[in-house]
Order: sequence, then C-alpha cells, then structure tokens
Amino acid sequence: MEKVLNKKVVYKGRVLRVVEKEIDFGNGRMGTWETMFTDPAEGVSILGVDTQENVYLIRQFKGGTETRMIHLPSGSVPTGVTPQAQAAAEFQEETGYHAGKLTQLITTRSNPGYTDAKGYLFLAEDLTHKPIARDEIEDTELVIMTFSEALEKALKGEIEDQRTIIALLLFEKLKKSTVTSARVHE
Repeated sequence: MEKVLNKKVVYKGRVLRVVEKEIDFGNGRMGTWETMFTDPAEGVSILGVDTQENVYLIRQFKGGTETRMIHLPSGSVPTGVTPQAQAAAEFQEETGYHAGKLTQLITTRSNPGYTDAKGYLFLAEDLTHKPIARDEIEDTELVIMTFSEALEKALKGEIEDQRTIIALLLFEKLKKSTVTSARVHE
C-alpha cells in the first residue's frame, strides 16, 4: 500500500503551489513525485447548445500552449460559490448568453497524477442573449458553430482542449439516447 512519507512545498505562486512528495510504494520501492495544487482547486466548463444545435464556444489565448484555442467557456469556482452558480455566471460573462437551463453532465479530474484540480462539465440550454460586463483581462471571442462542425473539428485535432472534446462526445451520446428514448415511447 502506498504511503506519503514527506511533503515539501518547492514553489508557491499566486495561483499554483508545487509540492514534492516522498512516497513509499509498499513494494520495497521509493519515489519522489511533484504535485501541482491550484487555488481554487475546482473549475467549471460549459457547453452551450441552442435549439438549432449550434454550440457556443470561445477562442482565447492560453498561456500553457501560448496559442489562441477554441474551447468551452470556463473558469474557477471561488470559495463559497457552488459549481452550478459559477457555471451560470461564467457562461453569461464569456458568451453574453443567459442559460435558462443548466445541467451538470459529469465531474472530471484532468490529471490526478500531477494535480488536485477537479472540473465540472455543464450543458447550457434555453439560451437568451443578455450581455453583461466581462473580465477586462480576458480577451475572448465568441465562436458559434454547428454541433456537427465542432465535433468534426475535435476529431480532426483542430479543437484540442480535453474538456471541450469530452463535452462534445457526451452531448453526442445524450442526443443518441434521447432519440432512442423517443423512439421507444412512440
């Protein structure tokens, strides 16, 4: 059985903290791992879909890749705020659309070997155009395309963000199960 023997903070920034951990793997082997912790440790990502099955994504500069990427509207969940409330606020801030219906699809861990980050994926529906003040630091561009086009871009590697790809595939699965369910009830 694995056991963490020692922990040492090796870096502490404004949002990230890196901890070096000495681990006894219980099989006679020892190792040192580095784990990244974020503050806050939770985030939301939202797939907006309108009645014509257009999806609402954003294009934004990402520091890790140093490129502008197409991805889901997303953001951190501040302490004391529920993921659902943050998803509603973040979607409206980044797209200018209010979600009349917001459904949590799944909870994810992006890379549990290296980080404690936890993500919540939501589906936003019943969209109404209601722009609000945006975060001045973020330079986001709203990208609206058909669901089919977005899925094709993901499968071709033109959309690389894993949360976006997961949300598109989950939505495709939901669409198929809704059609199957509707046929069963006819």
